[in-house]
Amino acid sequence: MDEYKNNILTSVCAANSLDDLISILSAIISDTGYFDGFTIALICDNDRYMRIALASLPEEFRAIESAYNCYQFPLTAYEKHIADYRKGNSKIIRKGFTDDFPKQAENQIQKLNLESMAISPIIAVERLSHEFIGALTFYSQKHVITQNEIDEVQGIAGYLYQSLNARLKLEHMDENRDLIRSASEEQEKFLDFIVGINSLTAIDLIYDKFARELFDRFKLNCLGFFQEENGLLVCKRSVSSNMKDKRCIGWNRFCDDVVYEINPIAGAIPTSYIQRANVILNDMKDAIGLPMSENDRRGIQVLGNPRTFISIPVHDPIIKDQIPFVLVGWSLDEVADIGEPEIRVIEKLCSFLISSINNANLYNTVDKQKNEIDSLYHDLEKKAEMLNELATTDKLTGLKNFAYFQEVLGRKVSEYKRCAGEQFLSIVIIDIDHFKIFNDTYGHVNGNNALERVAELISGEARDMDVVCRYGGEEFIIVLPKSDINGAFSFAERARKALEKNILIIEDQKLNISISAGCAEYMPDESTESFIKRADQALYKAKEGGRNRVEKE
Repeated sequence: MDEYKNNILTSVCAANSLDDLISILSAIISDTGYFDGFTIALICDNDRYMRIALASLPEEFRAIESAYNCYQFPLTAYEKHIADYRKGNSKIIRKGFTDDFPKQAENQIQKLNLESMAISPIIAVERLSHEFIGALTFYSQKHVITQNEIDEVQGIAGYLYQSLNARLKLEHMDENRDLIRSASEEQEKFLDFIVGINSLTAIDLIYDKFARELFDRFKLNCLGFFQEENGLLVCKRSVSSNMKDKRCIGWNRFCDDVVYEINPIAGAIPTSYIQRANVILNDMKDAIGLPMSENDRRGIQVLGNPRTFISIPVHDPIIKDQIPFVLVGWSLDEVADIGEPEIRVIEKLCSFLISSINNANLYNTVDKQKNEIDSLYHDLEKKAEMLNELATTDKLTGLKNFAYFQEVLGRKVSEYKRCAGEQFLSIVIIDIDHFKIFNDTYGHVNGNNALERVAELISGEARDMDVVCRYGGEEFIIVLPKSDINGAFSFAERARKALEKNILIIEDQKLNISISAGCAEYMPDESTESFIKRADQALYKAKEGGRNRVEKE
């Protein structure tokens, strides 16, 4: 199950669109095998409708799936249960027990020949909030769906809901962009802005792009983005049109320091936030004598008698009751003609801003997760290589061990058979002469040194394609691809002569070590056991013949 979840996470990280995430969710539901069909419905931008993004109906109704896909229905149809869905509760509806549910549920059960169906909400966890963004409807023609079955799906599907939510917001943003594009040619400038801001992934650049659009379009000069934090309103970001202007510098410093209590008497900005209402003063000259809070007056003073003031509580495009920030704007020298149409455009741009920020955060999160996954895979590959090396290497000599020899020999025999005997394959078994006496006389430490030296000299005579392994104890076995019996004999002789010439210095004594070797060439259709046995018989013959010699079978 952990591997399955990891695969799901990897797929989510690699998803490039809302459709990709819906396909992953569909696969999760299908993989359980519990249901005869299902639909995935997502909430629309207006929060009054849901639209079926994907329908998978029981087999006999597959022909009408297209009628379900993209079907839009009002949330009021499930108004009685919507509060429960927003809390994450599922509803199981059994055949014959539909009185407590909308007429549509009874119709579905009859139309699709269902024994039961279940509606389970799609809840995306965002920070400390839970967002209701859609619903899964499961169909069963054979049994009553259980809560355990629903929980199993939700337990896995929950891993992609946050990404699904972000992609859904992005799609809503795209839909809003399309509406603006078709509304009027006058909005082409905004479309350029949308395209530009959607291509950004750095949060600072997104805010800057947004601010420049408002500066150019509405003659504003200073902006502040105020958010609730620990029960207070603070400015999380400020942008000004001209940082050479002392008034703009003063505004940014004011925003860095100012803190508003969330109370109407604290000023225009908290009033706008609490009442969810726009505050527009087209010309501050008309309001300069009005009563105002100390913070408001201080802000006006640093701006040097500004002209137009706006405070717009920006609604989250998905969570309608949530105010991510209050947009505060000032014009310094000219009156900004901002009426209801302009406010609607600013609000729409703010929706784009929120979606772009969410998209950038998602991009950065996915990018970070992808980098972490890549790093994890890299580490796992390295560890796997290390473990494989440890598992196949003789610790003393550094040669490959007997287990590796068996694996290689099996592969080489298979290659020989595929080539229909057109190539040769041989092995050589080498044994150090009288090694037990050597060990008893000079000790195991010197014996180990001798083994290392023998391994080094044998390897020195081998080709790159040859595989030199420690067979066990004082024995070595070498696989020689593309070598006939004469080539194997020649190699063994070179190794024997190299050992014969080599002198070991042990306890101030000069010692020679000799070896005996047996060679065998693979015979068609021979078993590997028989192959090794013939080489071993040749080695036995070499020992019986007086040692320090090579024999071939």
